[in-house]
Amino acid sequence: MMDPLKFRELLRRIEWKNLALLAVAVALLAAYFKLFIITALIASVIAASLLVQKFQLRLFGFETVTFSTVIMGVAYGPVIGGIFGMAMVLVSLVISGYFGIYYLWIIPEYAVAAYLASQWYGGDILSVGLNITIILQVANIVLTYFFDRYSFFQHIVYSATNIVFNFAAFALFGPVLVGILK
Repeated sequence: MMDPLKFRELLRRIEWKNLALLAVAVALLAAYFKLFIITALIASVIAASLLVQKFQLRLFGFETVTFSTVIMGVAYGPVIGGIFGMAMVLVSLVISGYFGIYYLWIIPEYAVAAYLASQWYGGDILSVGLNITIILQVANIVLTYFFDRYSFFQHIVYSATNIVFNFAAFALFGPVLVGILK
């Protein structure tokens, strides 16, 4: 048991103003934690896009739009997830420096991805996320073959690395983020 004199001394040494500020900060964090997570997803899309642009990593499938779109589709449904996905893929493409005919199919694909995520999710985000990633990449390979054959083989490398990257993202972070946002 603590000595009453030591306890009083401890209470005198506590700076109550700082303790109150800490309590307010914790309360605000708890109240706005979902918004913080959504902001972090947006920041991850922008950061990945900037890295691709700065280090010319266009050959590799390093992007967080698919992951973020699937998470948002599961957590908030097809409409919010689809709008989020289309906006984020447009931001990612512009920042990364990707320009071309594939804008015509890539942007709508992310609305479809959010819809599929909202319909298929049954508790296993890794399976849903990986299946949607594979569907997106197969569709992109086929459409690239028909409309941009010059980029076809580059897109195969991109697709393979993107599937591996998204597998890791969904395995490591997917369950936690869905648990927080759903």
